[in-house]
Amino acid sequence: MKTYNILFLCKHNASRSTIGEVLANTHISKKFIGYSAGLEPLEHLDEFTKEIARYCGHPIEDLRGKSWHEFAQNDSLNMDFIFTVCEHLGEKYEGIYPYWPGNPIIAEWGFDDPSLVKGSVEVKRWAYKNVKLEFHRRLNILASLPESALTQESLAFLYSDR
Repeated sequence: MKTYNILFLCKHNASRSTIGEVLANTHISKKFIGYSAGLEPLEHLDEFTKEIARYCGHPIEDLRGKSWHEFAQNDSLNMDFIFTVCEHLGEKYEGIYPYWPGNPIIAEWGFDDPSLVKGSVEVKRWAYKNVKLEFHRRLNILASLPESALTQESLAFLYSDR
């Protein structure tokens, strides 16, 4: 069975992109190897992201804030897909994206930032859970597609249209 390398990009690599990495690595299909990075990575993950990683059985010590430049070197691991998960990251930083080795399919999977949600712990946890559920939905669809359907054009329906 073929596996696909997926890089999830966000500005800080502290919640959304890391949740994508965790969910790809623990996806039931075993088709994905997830990575995450950010333009301005933070040193620490937030507690709700750690909670999701623990729930999914992903080792927290394997997670850290990483710069997207780690994945943009000539000798970097080739990615099959790169998904930006911040709202309109591609538009905000167009022209500064580095070269991505391997000619990956790049798409925008914009998610609202759950770390900005105000309210009780339960309200915040619900915001993170919603992001997790939407990631699951998109990864399930991606995993169900035949290899011949994995093109930039055919994946348009998985973009940020929610």
